Amino acid sequence: MDTVAELAIAWEPQTSIVPAGPGWWSGNTTVFHGTHPEHGSLILRQPRAHRSALGDPAHAVAFATALASAGLGPEVIASTSDGAIITRDIGEDHHLATLSRVMSGNLLVPLLAAHRQVGTLTADLPEIDSVDELARLVGVAARLGMSLPDGAEAVLQEISTFAPKLHATSETHVATGDAMLSNIMLGPDTSVAFVGGTLAGRRSRTATAGMLVAELAPYVAAPEEVFETFWGSWDARAYARAQLFGIIDDIRWAAISRIATARSTHPNFAPSFLGGVRVRHALATLSDPAYSSWKERA
Repeated sequence: MDTVAELAIAWEPQTSIVPAGPGWWSGNTTVFHGTHPEHGSLILRQPRAHRSALGDPAHAVAFATALASAGLGPEVIASTSDGAIITRDIGEDHHLATLSRVMSGNLLVPLLAAHRQVGTLTADLPEIDSVDELARLVGVAARLGMSLPDGAEAVLQEISTFAPKLHATSETHVATGDAMLSNIMLGPDTSVAFVGGTLAGRRSRTATAGMLVAELAPYVAAPEEVFETFWGSWDARAYARAQLFGIIDDIRWAAISRIATARSTHPNFAPSFLGGVRVRHALATLSDPAYSSWKERA
């Protein structure tokens, strides 16, 4: 694998990025395009200033390498110790996933099948307990002097009533740790390529299901359909746990958005908007008539 310095490429900002949420332009990384005489068209994902607070950059590199080996992501050409990754540019025949593209192309099934495939990967990644991760990120935001978006504290109080049920078990699998569609490229044959991985790790399978439900439902499909398509069958208890994990994921992103805001150096990167949206989503889930039954069943 080449080093980034050895490639000596003149990088240009990638202007075709679609935000994963309001203000979340290319999220945890800044994306650049360049051309190399041997490797051809390449993409550089450079960590933003807040990236170091989210986890070990080496894990993102290990995840990207595992994805490429399994045909689930572009070839990794080079990387750095701080998590910058250069990959083959697959943009000529792939498009960034969006809700409209997934819906119009009827791509829910191949999308979730790809997430299941990720779960079978072998990679040197840490075990991540979603409850502990949330507490850590909320603490990071607080130490940076950042309060969470309005409504988040009320959700955190409610999370404390069910969090003990959701601590990680031995049944973990490799996961992206981030269900946002902006981490995915869609190929012409319904193939799926993952291009993110900042939050990758070994997680509870129900935590992954919860992230997917929180991200895709009800926009692409009903939450029950999203869950069952990913899970492979209907499991009422696992679905209840997934819904609770989705609430945790919403507030995790609220915390990440505030960490990113504290360390942002770019005037067009306004991550706090995303955090506000995710808190509203969490509050809506808590208002679901079925919420009390999810807590009881989980």
